[in-house]
Amino acid sequence: MKILGIDEAGRGCVIGPLVIAGVMVDEKGMELLGELGVLDSKRFTSKEREEMFSKINSIALKVKVCVIQPCEIDEANLNYIELRVTSSIISELRPDVAYFDVPTHPRGVRNYCRYLSHLISNTTAKLVGENEADVKYPVVGAASIVAKVERDRIIDDLQRRYGDFGSGYPSDEKTRRFIREWYERRGTLPEMVRRKWKAVRDIINPQLNLPIP
Repeated sequence: MKILGIDEAGRGCVIGPLVIAGVMVDEKGMELLGELGVLDSKRFTSKEREEMFSKINSIALKVKVCVIQPCEIDEANLNYIELRVTSSIISELRPDVAYFDVPTHPRGVRNYCRYLSHLISNTTAKLVGENEADVKYPVVGAASIVAKVERDRIIDDLQRRYGDFGSGYPSDEKTRRFIREWYERRGTLPEMVRRKWKAVRDIINPQLNLPIP
């Protein structure tokens, strides 16, 4: 049986891409992931994630990583982006069963899964979508780790190019200061910032209702 797990990293950030990963294993691979203690990527240090990343890639039948840039995120609803990318991963890898994290309120899980099923082609995979699936299913936890490691590598590259902007989350004062000072000096924002997000406008000026160039 081919078992697929899908999860993302970077959904709530205002800097950097959203990364969605799919990890497909067989039943033996599921056992090995369980023995590794693979869970939500946020529970591990960066070094631990890198070590698990290598082991996950050696266990997996296939790994698929999709990177969605800020300019793409600015042009579409984030839930729809996740639905579209998740459906493309399932359609391409064609598992027997797919487990994935659902980024909606619990009341919206059923509708999310129903909509996803209409987007999928070339497979009759059983779909299992739940809130916090990454702490329930090792294969989703593995996808969470892959997505986080891949995104961290992108963020490290952006830090080298633009300087230290913190975590990229709007609650991080270093991130807020970076965005505010960049905009004050240049009157615009770098491409790595999700310019149309309300959180970004609020950092610059809560009264700013115009698009950020």
